[in-house]
Amino acid sequence: MPTLKQDFVWLLKDYLDDIKRLPERFPLRDFNFMITSQRTMGQIYRKMEKIDQGKITGREHANFWPDLRALGLVAQNRQELSELGKAALQYFYKAKDDFKREHFILSSIRQKTYDAPNRVRKAYLAKRQNLHDYLKRIPPLNKEGQEILRDEEKLFFTECLNTFPLALKKYFDLPRSRQKRLDSLHESGLKTLFDPKKPEEAPYAKVARRFLNVWRALNRRTNFVKSVVLSHYEEKVKRSPEHRVKVRMDKPYTNILNRKLLASIIEKSGRIFVEEEGKWILEKVKRARRARVITDPNVLTRQKWLKEATKRISKLPDAEEREQARLTLLEKRRSGHQEIVKTIITKLYAVKEGCIMKEDPYSFDLLVEKKGQAFLHEMKTIRRYDRADERRQIIQAVGQLFYYEHFDVPFELDDTSANVTKFVVFQNMPYSDHVVYLKNCGVEVLWLKNGRIDGDPVSLELVKRFISDP
Repeated sequence: MPTLKQDFVWLLKDYLDDIKRLPERFPLRDFNFMITSQRTMGQIYRKMEKIDQGKITGREHANFWPDLRALGLVAQNRQELSELGKAALQYFYKAKDDFKREHFILSSIRQKTYDAPNRVRKAYLAKRQNLHDYLKRIPPLNKEGQEILRDEEKLFFTECLNTFPLALKKYFDLPRSRQKRLDSLHESGLKTLFDPKKPEEAPYAKVARRFLNVWRALNRRTNFVKSVVLSHYEEKVKRSPEHRVKVRMDKPYTNILNRKLLASIIEKSGRIFVEEEGKWILEKVKRARRARVITDPNVLTRQKWLKEATKRISKLPDAEEREQARLTLLEKRRSGHQEIVKTIITKLYAVKEGCIMKEDPYSFDLLVEKKGQAFLHEMKTIRRYDRADERRQIIQAVGQLFYYEHFDVPFELDDTSANVTKFVVFQNMPYSDHVVYLKNCGVEVLWLKNGRIDGDPVSLELVKRFISDP
């Protein structure tokens, strides 16, 4: 394995000419998303408190005034708190969390409340644009890219590489263990990594010195990024009290977020909520349970139930969901579809104790839950020896299963921590290469054969163990 020094050289060797042209003291702002230097919210709070009490004299704390003015917390030409500074001080009394404190200030700057100066807002917008440019350089669909908000060290090192886009891409191509070594260099590691007296190492020693200037107050850098993300969603809600904000990964944040991380950011906001319920945004997209619990599989009033579901389509929240529900119900009425559902229920699960069976008229066909496990089934009618029809049904089934697993199943599980296994159940035996494809997608495969249940051997064994466990 290459050494840490060799990895650093490999990342930046194509930028030697650029490095030589760097000024002797590389400007901190070129690597930094913060609109102040390294001050923590705790430090800022203590200084604002002393200013408010009249205990600050100019020269003694002169290094702090530029930071406070950069945030608009003190008056431009006077050593006293501004309107924003007074509001922030009151907020700091109540909120102890550094992220909430910083977001209060940055959100106020963004919205120009409390007489936040235009110059401060322009500086914030410039830093936000710098962040967006940086996010575009993270290779798309790279799982490690989603770690930068969770790992302050990773955010630090990738932020330093932001000036060198090719190096940033090469960094994400490294194995994760080698990324981590680079992430954890810290100031001491950067100081000793290269010898500036050696001509071959001098250029790299120069850029390492620039990097170590950025290595301060990591949580401030992380908080700035999180605050920009949160502000993006707050602005959506601000457009209209009735605007339905769906929890999804919006550009340009798709490379650094996953749903759980976004939820944790939104949860900290005091401004994203459902007014009529006083709950935060995730409650707004959580629909009420609508699946039907199957208690007697031998008395399935299917057509009547489907007709009632059709009547309720108009009450669904938006036009796209209503159209998708209409298409789903049409599919459920295909000849043979409900017979597959009934066969699977009666011959597999209904005779076993502890299985909770549910069906949703607008999404999944069958969800079976038992002791921390859940089997999600999509039933598909296919004409025998009609490969084109089978192809269409499989393409549709894969998309449905993954979509339902993410958006619908979590609201129907009694045990929200249950592991979900996805199944496609066919009316007839599918082509063998389609079975291989589905298995490669992580989808189990069953089918009906002469009135009994057959399928891929591994899939059948999974079902057998599921229903046989006490």
